Amino acid sequence: MVQITLPAHLTAAISLYNSLPTTTDPINTTTPSIDHHTIHRISRALTRAHNVDTYRFSALLKGCSVYTLPKPPKPVPTPEYTALMGRLRAEEEARAYAALTRQPHTSADDEDGEYTINDLKSHLSIIANILLSVVATSVAVWMVANSWDVPERLALAMTCSLVVAIAEVVVFGGYVRRIEESRSEEKKRCEVKEVVKSWEIKEGVVDRGISEVGAIMGLGGKKGSVVTTGKDKVGKQGVRKRKG
Repeated sequence: MVQITLPAHLTAAISLYNSLPTTTDPINTTTPSIDHHTIHRISRALTRAHNVDTYRFSALLKGCSVYTLPKPPKPVPTPEYTALMGRLRAEEEARAYAALTRQPHTSADDEDGEYTINDLKSHLSIIANILLSVVATSVAVWMVANSWDVPERLALAMTCSLVVAIAEVVVFGGYVRRIEESRSEEKKRCEVKEVVKSWEIKEGVVDRGISEVGAIMGLGGKKGSVVTTGKDKVGKQGVRKRKG
C-alpha cells in the first residue's frame, strides 16, 4: 500500500469528506501521509455528493508525492560497545605499527619459500633435456652397433642410456644443491649501511662559501647569489645565477 503526502487541497478535501453526513469513519488530517485507497474513497464520496471534477481521483493526486518514512534516530552507543571499538582500534593501530617496523620482506625470501612458475619451467626443461639425452644416446649406440646381435645391441643401448641418465641426474642434483647453498648464504648476509661523508652547515659559513664559489666562477661573489650547474640550457658554461 502506497503512502501519499498531504498537500493543502487534499487536506481540504479530507475536511470536506469528514463533514459529509454519510461519513461514518472520519479521517485524521494531522497525519503526515494517507494511502491511495483512502484517497480513492474520498474521491468517490465527494464526487457523488457535489458532482464536480475538482474531487476526481486524478485531481486529488495532483501535487502529491510518495511519502518516505524518516530514518530512525541513530542509537546511542552503549559503554560496552564503546569499549569494544576502542580495543579493536588499538589492536588495529598496533598491527599497523608492527607492520611498519617489521623487517622488510626481500626477494630472496620469496625465492626461498615459494615454488615459482619460473622454477617449474626450468625443471620441466631440464627433465626434457635429460630424456632427450637418454633417447639420443640409446639410438646412437643402437645404430653404431648394427653388426652385433639384437640382444647384445639392446643390452649395450640400455646400459649406455642408464649411464647417461645417472650422470644427468647427478649433474642436476649438484646444480640444485649449489643454487640452494647460494640462496642460503645470500639470505644470511646482513646489509650494513655506513656513513661515508657528512657536511655540517653553520650560519655564516654558507654565505662565505657562496662568495668564494662566485669569485672562482667570475660572478662577483655577491651575497645572496646562488650558483647552480647542470644540464639547463643557460649560458655557454651551463651556469645560472639567481639574485636573492
